[in-house]
Amino acid sequence: MKKYSKIYPITDSEMDADYRLRPISAVMFFQDCFSRFMASEYLASFDMIRKNIIWIIADLDIGFMDELPFWSDDIRVEVWLSEVSGLRIYTDFVIYHNEKPFVRGVGCWFLLDANTRRPVPVSSVADKVGVVDELVMGKHHRMEFPESRKTVSEASYRINSDDIDFNGHANHKSYLNIAAKTLPADFRRKFRISRMSVRFQKECFLDDLLVCTVSEGASHDEIVYHIRKDGVDVCSGVSHWVPKGESTCIQNTELQIRPCR
Repeated sequence: MKKYSKIYPITDSEMDADYRLRPISAVMFFQDCFSRFMASEYLASFDMIRKNIIWIIADLDIGFMDELPFWSDDIRVEVWLSEVSGLRIYTDFVIYHNEKPFVRGVGCWFLLDANTRRPVPVSSVADKVGVVDELVMGKHHRMEFPESRKTVSEASYRINSDDIDFNGHANHKSYLNIAAKTLPADFRRKFRISRMSVRFQKECFLDDLLVCTVSEGASHDEIVYHIRKDGVDVCSGVSHWVPKGESTCIQNTELQIRPCR
């Protein structure tokens, strides 16, 4: 039983207009750290495909506990297998800045037969890696999404070659980008995300045409979105937001690349 940890620098490709880490980049750091963890145990995608098996993420629940760190600073991602249930593998993770956690989350993964796209047993992974009984987002459960209310915005998107990953389908990052881009720009300027729960339901492929609908949720801080292909959900999610308020700017911050004043 063990955890896996990796330090990453925040590069300019991962920062937003305020020079801070983009939320979607935090998700990608988690995915990269998990991939490295599996590679260290010879369970990476390129190892598993020899057995005609692919990894796929089904659910993601992630909480942003504070403002995200600035460009050039280092962050540390820690990930572990937290539960193996039937055909599911849950991986909890924490991301630290200056050893203070600012992101917590959990991903739910499946192993699929590469030809049939049907789930296969995951016990071999758990037996080799082990399970750490530590849950950072509480008990694992099936996600339930609130009903959509008033539509805020809607946009179409066609899957292109940049969206396709090594499994031959659209990477889950693409769905998160589509949802973020569909939110009105004025809303994104005024609010920052505090939690995001997402279910990836169906695979999409090159040239598929998707429609993303963003709606109000049950409360003023809740946003619900659905991404559909031919009227059928391929990705659903709910996010919560808080006002940005006053924020420290990068010019007044002691960056790691500068000597302390």
